[in-house]
Amino acid sequence: MTNGDNGTRIMNELFYSVSNLLNWSEFPVEERQVQEIPVSFKNAYYGTYLLVEEEDLVTLLDTKSLKIENRDQEMYMTYGGFIKSIKLFHDIEEENDDVFFTLTGHEFTLSEDKNGTKTVTFYGRKYIKTD
Repeated sequence: MTNGDNGTRIMNELFYSVSNLLNWSEFPVEERQVQEIPVSFKNAYYGTYLLVEEEDLVTLLDTKSLKIENRDQEMYMTYGGFIKSIKLFHDIEEENDDVFFTLTGHEFTLSEDKNGTKTVTFYGRKYIKTD
């Protein structure tokens, strides 16, 4: 009974909980230690991002924009019509400071080029900050 907007969140949580309980080696539970994302970093990346078009790009999700928003002093990403908002985390042990993740298993990068343009790369698609 997960026919709501974010049903996959609860489905994934249940699936990985059962996997952990039954020691399914095919679906190991990945534990990560997270670190606080600095406020200055959050403030710099809040905003709307538009897709940079690339030829022959096939993805599961088809949307032209995403948003990174402030919700209770935390970073949330809104993407597409069915992922309403997902909280962003940063792994303490991650070698690349630009890589972030969500509890639903999505990984993406937040980066800034030498001209100060901020981008998000998600599912192989690059989005550029517009505001």
